[in-house]
Amino acid sequence: MKVQKLFSTKMKVIIFAGGKGQRMIEKGIIVSKHLLLINDETLIGRLCWQLIQSNIKEFYFTIPSKKHEIYHYLKNLNFIEQKIFNETIGYKGFDLKKVINNIYTDTKDLFIFMGDTVFQSDEIINFIQFSNSNQFDLIIGTTDDNSANSGMFINKDNFIISREISDNYTHSTGCFYINNKVLENININLENETSISKTLNNVLKLSNIKVTTFNFSFFCDINTPEAYEICNSRIK
Repeated sequence: MKVQKLFSTKMKVIIFAGGKGQRMIEKGIIVSKHLLLINDETLIGRLCWQLIQSNIKEFYFTIPSKKHEIYHYLKNLNFIEQKIFNETIGYKGFDLKKVINNIYTDTKDLFIFMGDTVFQSDEIINFIQFSNSNQFDLIIGTTDDNSANSGMFINKDNFIISREISDNYTHSTGCFYINNKVLENININLENETSISKTLNNVLKLSNIKVTTFNFSFFCDINTPEAYEICNSRIK
């Protein structure tokens, strides 16, 4: 699909690829989960290509270390010209502070994606187009199809994010859009390394932040072999 270049040239993306994939290892899957194949493409390579087609130029990756196979794979993705790597502490992949401190001043739009989440081919562009055409400071990508998700969930009444599904937290979330107002607030108030969910929940407490959701028909969070099987059967 050819994408018209209608979006800001200052769009950047953080992709978290620091997870160890412990539940996959326990089932005998040794390769990094980000390098598993969907339709003959790696999970993270597919995501990066979709984002490039959406005119995102600058990529920030969190990785376990520069000795890890995911680093060598991403380094050799030739269709990404601008990429910066941030090594995590151990396998703590959700560390915003290292990148936020460096990029918020010249960034109009920032997208955050999990490197092990897989989306339908046309829905990434729809999410980015929606983000650029609306006056929201924070947009949370969600789906109400939880058949292949076990990562983060939100309460759609107040947008608060949880690591556990429950009666109040019913929709999975797998990506985020945040603008410069939110980035500046995070940069000022983020004192310690913290998770995406805790960071954005703190932002949601501010009365001047405009927030909404964008609903995907389906996406899958590859945290278990079962989720990988569902993803393989449903993603196009």
